[in-house]
Amino acid sequence: MHQNSKNKKDNKSNEEKSFFIPNFKEDYISSCHNFKLLLDKYIPFYKTNNKNKGIFDLKETKDFAFNNLQNPNIQKICNNLLETIKSYQKMITNETFSLTTKSRLIVGLGTTSVLEVSIRLHHIYGIPYIPSSAIKGILRAYNILKIVNFDMNQYKKVEEEIESIKEVEKKDLNKLNQKEIIVKLFGNQNFQGELIVLDAYPESCQVFEKDIINVHFKDYYQDKKAPQENHQLTPITFLTIKKGTKFNFYFKNSDLYKSLTKRDLKEDLKEATKYLGLGAKSSLGYGVLDD
Repeated sequence: MHQNSKNKKDNKSNEEKSFFIPNFKEDYISSCHNFKLLLDKYIPFYKTNNKNKGIFDLKETKDFAFNNLQNPNIQKICNNLLETIKSYQKMITNETFSLTTKSRLIVGLGTTSVLEVSIRLHHIYGIPYIPSSAIKGILRAYNILKIVNFDMNQYKKVEEEIESIKEVEKKDLNKLNQKEIIVKLFGNQNFQGELIVLDAYPESCQVFEKDIINVHFKDYYQDKKAPQENHQLTPITFLTIKKGTKFNFYFKNSDLYKSLTKRDLKEDLKEATKYLGLGAKSSLGYGVLDD
Protein backbone atom coordinates (compact mmCIF):
# COMPACT_ATOMS: atom_id res chain seq x y z
CA MET A 1 0.00 0.00 0.00
CA HIS A 2 2.80 2.34 0.92
CA GLN A 3 4.71 1.52 -2.29
CA ASN A 4 1.63 2.18 -4.45
CA SER A 5 1.10 5.53 -2.77
CA LYS A 6 4.73 6.41 -3.42
CA ASN A 7 4.42 5.50 -7.12
CA LYS A 8 1.31 7.64 -7.46
CA LYS A 9 3.13 10.55 -5.89
CA ASP A 10 6.12 10.10 -8.23
CA ASN A 11 3.86 9.94 -11.29
CA LYS A 12 2.05 13.04 -10.13
CA SER A 13 5.36 14.89 -9.74
CA ASN A 14 6.46 13.84 -13.22
CA GLU A 15 3.19 15.11 -14.72
CA GLU A 16 3.59 18.47 -13.02
CA LYS A 17 7.27 18.87 -13.96
CA SER A 18 8.13 21.33 -16.75
CA PHE A 19 11.40 22.21 -18.50
CA PHE A 20 11.79 25.54 -20.26
CA ILE A 21 14.20 24.56 -23.02
CA PRO A 22 12.72 23.57 -26.42
CA ASN A 23 13.11 19.85 -27.21
CA PHE A 24 14.71 19.27 -23.81
CA LYS A 25 15.31 15.65 -22.83
CA GLU A 26 15.94 14.57 -19.25
CA ASP A 27 18.83 12.44 -20.55
CA TYR A 28 20.71 15.73 -20.83
CA ILE A 29 20.78 15.95 -17.04
CA SER A 30 22.52 12.63 -16.53
CA SER A 31 25.12 13.47 -19.20
CA CYS A 32 25.69 17.09 -18.09
CA HIS A 33 29.01 17.82 -16.38
CA ASN A 34 28.53 21.55 -15.89
CA PHE A 35 27.21 22.85 -12.57
CA LYS A 36 26.08 26.14 -14.10
CA LEU A 37 23.91 24.42 -16.71
CA LEU A 38 22.35 22.24 -14.02
CA LEU A 39 21.48 25.26 -11.89
CA ASP A 40 20.48 27.77 -14.57
CA LYS A 41 19.14 25.75 -17.51
CA TYR A 42 18.49 22.10 -16.73
CA ILE A 43 16.26 22.38 -13.67
CA PRO A 44 12.58 21.50 -13.79
CA PHE A 45 9.77 23.63 -12.46
CA TYR A 46 6.96 21.98 -10.52
CA LYS A 47 3.43 23.30 -10.69
CA THR A 48 1.67 23.95 -7.43
CA ASN A 49 -1.96 24.33 -6.45
CA ASN A 50 -1.08 26.60 -3.56
CA LYS A 51 -1.98 30.11 -4.79
CA ASN A 52 0.20 31.72 -2.13
CA LYS A 53 3.30 30.16 -3.69
CA GLY A 54 2.68 31.47 -7.18
CA ILE A 55 2.96 29.34 -10.31
CA PHE A 56 5.90 27.12 -9.34
CA ASP A 57 7.04 25.28 -6.24
CA LEU A 58 10.60 26.53 -5.81
CA LYS A 59 11.36 24.14 -2.95
CA GLU A 60 11.08 21.05 -5.16
CA THR A 61 13.02 22.81 -7.91
CA LYS A 62 15.84 23.73 -5.53
CA ASP A 63 15.98 20.24 -4.02
CA PHE A 64 16.36 18.81 -7.53
CA ALA A 65 19.18 21.25 -8.35
CA PHE A 66 21.04 20.82 -5.06
CA ASN A 67 20.87 17.03 -5.22
CA ASN A 68 22.35 16.98 -8.74
CA LEU A 69 25.32 19.04 -7.55
CA GLN A 70 26.34 16.07 -5.38
CA ASN A 71 26.63 13.77 -8.40
CA PRO A 72 30.06 12.03 -8.02
CA ASN A 73 30.54 11.73 -11.80
CA ILE A 74 30.15 15.48 -12.25
CA GLN A 75 32.50 16.18 -9.36
CA LYS A 76 35.15 13.82 -10.76
CA ILE A 77 35.17 15.59 -14.14
CA CYS A 78 35.16 18.95 -12.39
CA ASN A 79 38.20 17.98 -10.30
CA ASN A 80 40.12 16.94 -13.42
CA LEU A 81 39.31 20.31 -14.95
CA LEU A 82 40.56 22.08 -11.84
CA GLU A 83 43.91 20.30 -12.15
CA THR A 84 44.27 21.56 -15.73
CA ILE A 85 43.35 25.12 -14.73
CA LYS A 86 45.83 25.00 -11.85
CA SER A 87 48.73 24.02 -14.13
CA TYR A 88 47.96 26.84 -16.61
CA GLN A 89 47.55 29.44 -13.86
CA LYS A 90 50.92 28.52 -12.37
CA MET A 91 52.61 28.88 -15.75
CA ILE A 92 51.60 32.52 -16.20
CA THR A 93 52.00 33.83 -12.64
CA ASN A 94 54.93 34.35 -10.30
CA GLU A 95 53.15 33.79 -6.98
CA THR A 96 50.56 31.29 -5.91
CA PHE A 97 49.34 30.32 -2.46
CA SER A 98 46.37 28.65 -0.80
CA LEU A 99 43.90 29.93 1.77
CA THR A 100 41.03 28.07 3.45
CA THR A 101 37.57 29.42 4.21
CA LYS A 102 37.09 29.84 7.96
CA SER A 103 33.40 30.55 7.45
CA ARG A 104 30.93 30.07 4.64
CA LEU A 105 31.59 31.98 1.43
CA ILE A 106 29.04 33.25 -1.09
CA VAL A 107 30.03 35.30 -4.15
CA GLY A 108 27.33 36.44 -6.57
CA LEU A 109 24.37 36.13 -4.19
CA GLY A 110 22.45 38.90 -5.94
CA THR A 111 23.24 38.06 -9.56
CA THR A 112 20.47 37.09 -11.98
CA SER A 113 19.18 33.56 -11.45
CA VAL A 114 16.12 31.44 -12.16
CA LEU A 115 16.13 30.77 -8.42
CA GLU A 116 15.56 33.44 -5.77
CA VAL A 117 19.27 33.81 -4.98
CA SER A 118 22.37 32.84 -6.92
CA ILE A 119 26.02 31.82 -6.61
CA ARG A 120 28.92 32.73 -8.89
CA LEU A 121 29.87 29.84 -11.18
CA HIS A 122 32.28 30.13 -14.10
CA HIS A 123 30.36 31.03 -17.26
CA ILE A 124 32.29 28.45 -19.33
CA TYR A 125 33.55 25.76 -16.96
CA GLY A 126 30.55 25.94 -14.63
CA ILE A 127 32.72 25.47 -11.55
CA PRO A 128 32.69 27.60 -8.37
CA TYR A 129 35.41 30.26 -8.17
CA ILE A 130 36.30 33.66 -6.74
CA PRO A 131 36.52 36.31 -9.50
CA SER A 132 39.76 38.26 -9.75
CA SER A 133 37.77 41.50 -9.48
CA ALA A 134 36.56 40.52 -5.99
CA ILE A 135 40.10 39.68 -4.85
CA LYS A 136 41.60 42.84 -6.31
CA GLY A 137 38.77 44.97 -4.88
CA ILE A 138 39.18 43.72 -1.32
CA LEU A 139 42.97 44.14 -1.46
CA ARG A 140 42.63 47.69 -2.76
CA ALA A 141 40.08 48.58 -0.07
CA TYR A 142 42.33 47.14 2.63
CA ASN A 143 45.28 49.21 1.44
CA ILE A 144 43.18 52.37 1.54
CA LEU A 145 42.02 51.49 5.05
CA LYS A 146 45.68 51.20 6.09
CA ILE A 147 46.27 54.76 4.86
CA VAL A 148 43.36 56.20 6.88
CA ASN A 149 44.15 54.02 9.90
CA PHE A 150 40.80 52.20 9.44
CA ASP A 151 38.81 55.40 9.84
CA MET A 152 35.78 54.85 7.59
CA ASN A 153 34.89 58.55 7.74
CA GLN A 154 38.10 59.35 5.87
CA TYR A 155 37.87 56.45 3.40
CA LYS A 156 35.74 58.11 0.73
CA LYS A 157 37.80 61.31 0.72
CA VAL A 158 41.07 59.42 0.25
CA GLU A 159 39.53 57.20 -2.43
CA GLU A 160 38.46 60.28 -4.40
CA GLU A 161 41.99 61.67 -4.15
CA ILE A 162 43.38 58.38 -5.44
CA GLU A 163 41.02 58.45 -8.42
CA SER A 164 42.15 61.98 -9.30
CA ILE A 165 45.84 61.05 -9.63
CA LYS A 166 46.86 61.33 -13.28
CA GLU A 167 50.54 60.42 -13.47
CA VAL A 168 52.55 57.64 -11.81
CA GLU A 169 54.28 55.91 -14.73
CA LYS A 170 57.31 58.19 -14.98
CA LYS A 171 57.85 58.62 -11.25
CA ASP A 172 60.65 56.92 -9.33
CA LEU A 173 59.19 53.97 -7.41
CA ASN A 174 61.04 55.05 -4.27
CA LYS A 175 59.40 58.50 -4.40
CA LEU A 176 55.77 57.37 -4.66
CA ASN A 177 53.55 58.38 -1.76
CA GLN A 178 50.97 55.99 -0.26
CA LYS A 179 48.14 57.05 -2.56
CA GLU A 180 50.33 56.82 -5.65
CA ILE A 181 51.39 53.33 -4.59
CA ILE A 182 47.75 52.21 -4.66
CA VAL A 183 47.36 53.67 -8.16
CA LYS A 184 50.57 51.97 -9.29
CA LEU A 185 49.35 48.60 -8.00
CA PHE A 186 45.59 48.68 -8.55
CA GLY A 187 45.09 51.48 -11.07
CA ASN A 188 42.42 54.17 -11.31
CA GLN A 189 40.46 55.88 -14.08
CA ASN A 190 43.68 57.21 -15.63
CA PHE A 191 46.13 54.36 -15.14
CA GLN A 192 46.10 50.57 -15.42
CA GLY A 193 47.45 48.94 -12.27
CA GLU A 194 50.44 46.64 -12.57
CA LEU A 195 49.44 44.00 -10.02
CA ILE A 196 47.77 41.23 -12.04
CA VAL A 197 45.22 39.15 -10.15
CA LEU A 198 43.77 35.94 -11.57
CA ASP A 199 40.61 34.10 -10.58
CA ALA A 200 40.91 31.81 -7.54
CA TYR A 201 39.71 28.22 -7.79
CA PRO A 202 38.95 25.61 -5.13
CA GLU A 203 41.17 22.57 -4.67
CA SER A 204 38.14 20.32 -5.11
CA CYS A 205 34.57 20.65 -6.42
CA GLN A 206 33.06 19.12 -3.27
CA VAL A 207 32.39 22.55 -1.85
CA PHE A 208 28.63 23.20 -1.80
CA GLU A 209 26.53 23.59 1.31
CA LYS A 210 22.97 24.81 1.82
CA ASP A 211 22.08 27.80 3.97
CA ILE A 212 18.88 29.74 4.55
CA ILE A 213 17.67 33.32 4.70
CA ASN A 214 14.70 33.50 7.06
CA VAL A 215 12.16 36.09 5.94
CA HIS A 216 10.16 37.11 9.03
CA PHE A 217 7.52 39.40 7.53
CA LYS A 218 6.85 38.19 4.00
CA ASP A 219 3.31 39.67 3.96
CA TYR A 220 4.77 43.06 4.89
CA TYR A 221 7.46 43.04 2.17
CA GLN A 222 5.36 41.55 -0.63
CA ASP A 223 1.76 42.52 0.11
CA LYS A 224 2.39 45.73 2.10
CA LYS A 225 0.42 44.37 5.08
CA ALA A 226 1.24 45.52 8.57
CA PRO A 227 4.03 43.43 10.16
CA GLN A 228 2.62 41.19 12.89
CA GLU A 229 4.04 38.54 15.20
CA ASN A 230 1.71 35.87 13.81
CA HIS A 231 3.26 36.00 10.33
CA GLN A 232 4.91 32.71 9.38
CA LEU A 233 8.64 32.49 8.77
CA THR A 234 9.59 31.94 5.13
CA PRO A 235 13.00 30.23 4.85
CA ILE A 236 14.73 30.78 1.50
CA THR A 237 17.33 28.12 0.71
CA PHE A 238 20.50 29.05 -1.17
CA LEU A 239 23.91 27.60 -1.99
CA THR A 240 27.16 28.59 -0.31
CA ILE A 241 30.78 27.45 -0.35
CA LYS A 242 31.24 25.53 2.88
CA LYS A 243 33.68 26.28 5.67
CA GLY A 244 37.01 24.47 5.26
CA THR A 245 37.21 24.85 1.47
CA LYS A 246 40.75 25.37 0.18
CA PHE A 247 41.19 27.98 -2.58
CA ASN A 248 44.27 28.55 -4.73
CA PHE A 249 45.17 32.19 -5.48
CA TYR A 250 47.37 33.40 -8.35
CA PHE A 251 49.21 36.72 -8.86
CA LYS A 252 51.66 38.26 -11.29
CA ASN A 253 54.00 41.15 -10.38
CA SER A 254 53.58 40.32 -6.69
CA ASP A 255 57.23 41.34 -6.15
CA LEU A 256 56.19 44.91 -6.99
CA TYR A 257 53.50 44.72 -4.31
CA LYS A 258 56.03 43.66 -1.70
CA SER A 259 58.62 46.26 -2.67
CA LEU A 260 56.13 49.15 -2.60
CA THR A 261 54.07 48.24 0.47
CA LYS A 262 56.84 46.46 2.43
CA ARG A 263 54.25 43.82 3.28
CA ASP A 264 53.47 40.25 2.27
CA LEU A 265 50.64 39.80 -0.26
CA LYS A 266 49.28 36.62 1.32
CA GLU A 267 49.20 38.13 4.82
CA ASP A 268 47.46 41.24 3.51
CA LEU A 269 44.79 39.18 1.75
CA LYS A 270 44.15 37.20 4.94
CA GLU A 271 43.83 40.40 6.95
CA ALA A 272 41.59 41.96 4.29
CA THR A 273 39.10 39.07 4.53
CA LYS A 274 39.07 39.35 8.33
CA TYR A 275 38.25 43.07 8.22
CA LEU A 276 36.05 43.22 5.12
CA GLY A 277 35.01 39.70 4.18
CA LEU A 278 35.07 38.30 0.65
CA GLY A 279 31.75 38.23 -1.21
CA ALA A 280 28.26 38.73 0.19
CA LYS A 281 26.96 38.62 3.79
CA SER A 282 30.36 39.68 5.14
CA SER A 283 28.67 41.58 7.99
CA LEU A 284 27.42 38.19 9.23
CA GLY A 285 30.91 36.67 9.22
CA TYR A 286 30.93 35.16 5.74
CA GLY A 287 34.00 35.26 3.49
CA VAL A 288 36.88 34.96 5.99
CA LEU A 289 39.97 33.07 4.81
CA ASP A 290 43.15 31.96 6.57
CA ASP A 291 45.85 29.29 6.40
